Amino acid sequence: MECDAISLNGDPVMFEQAVLNLINNAMVHGGVQLTKICLTAHEVQGMLEISASDDGKGIAPKDFDRALGRFSQVGPSAGSGLGLPIAAAVAEALGGDIELRDEGDRFTVTLAIPHPSPD
Repeated sequence: MECDAISLNGDPVMFEQAVLNLINNAMVHGGVQLTKICLTAHEVQGMLEISASDDGKGIAPKDFDRALGRFSQVGPSAGSGLGLPIAAAVAEALGGDIELRDEGDRFTVTLAIPHPSPD
């Protein structure tokens, strides 16, 4: 399978940290029922969308704002409460956004970041 390259404007270290935080967050907070984490990247209408989906315990929609708050945790955890807030801050710094979705049997976090169109 061949993929087209996509360019992003911004700090590559920050971008890498945001993606690693999505994966780490799923691993740390997925719970004992976690069996699978899926990382995908797609270009959608001028945006690069990077999603981490897992089949773990997820986060209830009523707790999304809390999960995105710095040093905030939805439940007892070994984490610092900074993973998703850092990912959100990176997305915002790159002109994008973060979205959390409870899809029943899956929980998904998506970073949507604009990328320049090729000349």
